[in-house]
Amino acid sequence: MGNDDNAPKKSDLGSSRQAILLLLKQQGRTDAESLASQLNISAMAVRQHLYALDAKKLVTYQEEPRPIGRPAKMWYLMPAAEVHFPDAHAGLTVNLLNAVELTFGQKGVERVLFQSTQQQLEKYRSRIPEHASLENRLKTLICLFKTTVLYAPQPVPAPFCVTLSSRSSRRSWVKM
Repeated sequence: MGNDDNAPKKSDLGSSRQAILLLLKQQGRTDAESLASQLNISAMAVRQHLYALDAKKLVTYQEEPRPIGRPAKMWYLMPAAEVHFPDAHAGLTVNLLNAVELTFGQKGVERVLFQSTQQQLEKYRSRIPEHASLENRLKTLICLFKTTVLYAPQPVPAPFCVTLSSRSSRRSWVKM
């Protein structure tokens, strides 16, 4: 797996730029003046930070017409900026399971996990055509697994996933 030397890293950003990203994450589309007032720095300083973040493809803008004067640049995050925010899903899951155990005991945890497993199995079963060949059912299952369980911001290395509609032999190809 090769590293992209141009890929932004969290350590590349100063505290002002990290603060700008955080505000954009919390507030969505925002103009430089609003960011400046919240950060207690000049609008020009914020614009310079935004242009630097734009060059790293972490933010972009859309011009919004104003009644008077030039259109405002409304800045927002690009998907690449997500690496700068912690992913707390695993911690949240552990905390929820601990709370279930404290509230309902070990049997409660087992019931919750059993129900979650049943829902996932039903989801998979509803998407895997019954009358397809074993090979095509396995390909569909692998595709579902890679796109749901192994989800990663980068595409999962796999050529293509094929799915067959259970009502016809029409193929649908999904590029990973």
